Amino acid sequence: MADKGEFYVAIANGQLVIHHAGLVDFLGSHGFAMGKYNNNTHLIRIENNVIRETTVQEIIQFVNSYVINFLPDKLGGGHTRNDLRNLLVRGSRTYFDKVKLDFLPVVDIAVNRDSKDSAFVYFENCFAKVTATDVSVYEYSELSGLIWAKQINARRFTKPDGETGVSVIEQFLFNVCNKNEARFRSLKSLVGYLLHSYKDLSLAKVIVLVDEEIGELGDANGGTGKSIIAKAIIQMKSGVLLPGKNFDIDKAFAFQRVEHGTDIIVIDDARRNEKFERFYNIITEGITVERKHRGEFFIPFRGFARFGV
Repeated sequence: MADKGEFYVAIANGQLVIHHAGLVDFLGSHGFAMGKYNNNTHLIRIENNVIRETTVQEIIQFVNSYVINFLPDKLGGGHTRNDLRNLLVRGSRTYFDKVKLDFLPVVDIAVNRDSKDSAFVYFENCFAKVTATDVSVYEYSELSGLIWAKQINARRFTKPDGETGVSVIEQFLFNVCNKNEARFRSLKSLVGYLLHSYKDLSLAKVIVLVDEEIGELGDANGGTGKSIIAKAIIQMKSGVLLPGKNFDIDKAFAFQRVEHGTDIIVIDDARRNEKFERFYNIITEGITVERKHRGEFFIPFRGFARFGV
């Protein structure tokens, strides 16, 4: 009599065997896949419409945890759970070989994107759809596409009942504008543009924040709220804040902190006389991300983040 698990066969008075195709199918049933995105292929895991890039090590840890926590101590055929763990450890280079993992299901990643009239903000417990007139809250099972885990804010959200009055950030932005209504409207428009990921090639912009007053030598004055505004924005959308004084767009790994799912890139406190024409191809075509000890990948225009300085 043979005891058949999802990826193993325990034969009475015989061998304990790993079923290679069964192991691949088991991983696929738990969301592991080869994801195709922007002409790149990634080892991923999809759970509740949320994508996470994963590694062979994480897959091994998942299988090990499954064996420890969900399989009975006795598997049949005189074999035990520890026998199975020992078999997996001995043969890990074989069972979790990169070539074998290429047999995982292939998924064309269709990312949920902002539309012209609506934007999405993602939280731990839900996501919000924001339009000009309303904020609606939904479960992740209701997403029409997939999202990257990086896009999720590390906090929960509950839609307020009724009017909430002037928020702290709204009051701050008003104060930054020296309580000038016209400038306040312009700043709100700027913030809204950065928070809205809908892309139109005819409106590919770099948002530049400058001080109200510039010194005689062209030096900007600090302490006027630019960095606070940038940090506040990336509390709502997945963002990367790069220190401008040391930033060099031509340097290798300049954008290595950018990932799939990065919505906003801000060059904070850019250097004096920064040549903005160097950003033109990135803004209108896309960005190549080089990473140390990892392969590079390309994010095209429509999958690319907003850019601010």
